[in-house]
Amino acid sequence: MFIIIDGPSGSGKGTLIEGLVSRLTEKRIPVHTFSEEKADSKRHEILEAREKGRKRGGTGDKEMAEVLVKHRRQMYFLNVEEPIGDGRVVVADRGESATLAYQTVKGELSMEQIWMMHRKAHIRTPDLLVITTCRAEVSLSREEADKAQTGSVRREMESGTGLSGKISSEPGADNAEKLEKRGAIHRQYDAAIDFLREKGVKVLRVDTEGMTPEEEVSRIFSHLES
Repeated sequence: MFIIIDGPSGSGKGTLIEGLVSRLTEKRIPVHTFSEEKADSKRHEILEAREKGRKRGGTGDKEMAEVLVKHRRQMYFLNVEEPIGDGRVVVADRGESATLAYQTVKGELSMEQIWMMHRKAHIRTPDLLVITTCRAEVSLSREEADKAQTGSVRREMESGTGLSGKISSEPGADNAEKLEKRGAIHRQYDAAIDFLREKGVKVLRVDTEGMTPEEEVSRIFSHLES
């Protein structure tokens, strides 16, 4: 089984992944987990592609999406196809849904275009996609709090050094600008949920404001068992 956990930066994705993997391990279910940020050794090429696109007068989203899909296809061979072939459950930190949300927010690409880019690359869709959600102001405050925590995974991966952090915030932006941009990304995730459900992908939305991490994991298991 292939499960993707995704959601806007600061929405509680990392905490949910930790809880899910722990529960699977407790149940003695073989599991392989990977983060695209960590598994992609050439992540810098994605931001370089954005700059090239901007220099050509665009938003850079088209160029970013093309590199993201190329890298994702390469990563999935070792981190999805092989583990599934060995009988393991794969839990991925981010995936196609992130590209659908982040690379369409400025309108240069449609979700249909990004969907087709993935299908032409023969990239597997997940058996279950879990999207973590919360209010934009909550996700922003969580990231600000995490900046003070040395060694925080989320701080490293989402609050500035990771790809999503660089997309969801611009240097010099004030809090109002950050919140406006964050809100736009949250809305794109909502749109991506509807889009993927129409495509037949099983999507579970988890509100991380209204549930404890244990309740979130239990909801995933209940969904799988049903």
